[in-house]
Amino acid sequence: MKNKYVEFNKLFFKYKDKIYIFFLVIYIFSSLMSEKFTINDVYIFAFKCVKYLSLIPILYKIIVFDIKYYSKKTMNTVGFVLVVIAINIFFTKHYRTMLRYLVLILGSYGIDLKKVLTNYLIIEFFVLFFALLLCFFGIIPNYLYYKAGVPRYSLGFGWPTYPALLFFTVTCLYLYLGGKKIKFYHYLILLLINVLIFLLTNTRFEFLCSVVAIIFSLLYKYNNSKKLNSLLINIAKFILPFFTIISLILAYVYTPTNTFLYKINDISSNRLLFMSNAIKDNGISIVGKNVDWNGQSERQFDKSLTQNVVDNGYINVIINYGLLFLLGLEYLYYKLIIISKKENVLLSYMIIILAIHTFVNPQLLQIVYNPFLLLLVIPITYNDKKYKKLVI
Repeated sequence: MKNKYVEFNKLFFKYKDKIYIFFLVIYIFSSLMSEKFTINDVYIFAFKCVKYLSLIPILYKIIVFDIKYYSKKTMNTVGFVLVVIAINIFFTKHYRTMLRYLVLILGSYGIDLKKVLTNYLIIEFFVLFFALLLCFFGIIPNYLYYKAGVPRYSLGFGWPTYPALLFFTVTCLYLYLGGKKIKFYHYLILLLINVLIFLLTNTRFEFLCSVVAIIFSLLYKYNNSKKLNSLLINIAKFILPFFTIISLILAYVYTPTNTFLYKINDISSNRLLFMSNAIKDNGISIVGKNVDWNGQSERQFDKSLTQNVVDNGYINVIINYGLLFLLGLEYLYYKLIIISKKENVLLSYMIIILAIHTFVNPQLLQIVYNPFLLLLVIPITYNDKKYKKLVI
């Protein structure tokens, strides 16, 4: 029995990179299918089970093969995160999301992260293309909604925003992985697809963020100014906490009697009002709390629900996961930029896009829309000798 266990471990170690990538892809696919598609409840339950089961081999990799290489600093960092999660157990159900993401992030330890992100990109594009194909042939429903009289199509997903978010993620990740090798006609193709999805789903902010991401990528490709790159890197270091402060200020000072803020609220589809209500009702949570959010997608199926949602990602994380967790997350992004700035300026550009997008959308901690969460393994384990040079 012992020999079989040893042989199994040898085989696992030999293919651990491929095993991690395979089960990460399974996790991403299952998450999208169980949370974003309009499918039968039985299938949703099945995909959720697959999602959780896919974490087991990744956890095995961490415990059996990786943890012995952790430095004292890495152990302290992981220990701190686990303490935060342990505290959250008593206050919020969201600790399960923290645990899942911690496993996925630590599981990429010692693996070429470009390979990880490339496979992530492939599965996200496949899911989007697959949904559009099934929707085109009428196999899955293409729900029609209206926003200010303008039609919005769900394209097979549960809400029109989801396909736009998915392609925004694909756009950013493709630009990041392609770097300076991207051909000009690739930019045009990305832009045209984004325009098409915008026209079908009427999701303005995802479209604008995709356009900004394309502009940043072109800037990275053709700009050789060290001063400009240095400026953008310095902006990227502090942009997440900057928007956190701005979000809290706006949430506290918003009042409909203020003409300027009222106009911003109107343009942003009541986002200022909802984030203000969320803070006033729940306060600044240090360790997170349970709140039943009801957005437009929930109200489509139950009109009796009162809309209670906060799309601002910073306020969303503060309430759901706690201010302590958000500050720790932002510190890891800060360290990531410090570590990678000489090797990959484009990463700083993408963090700026992420920060801007988070100001209006709550996807900062949704791994299916934020692949850059996986890169946080770098600041967590950077001091470990064996894996000092992680590929980014």
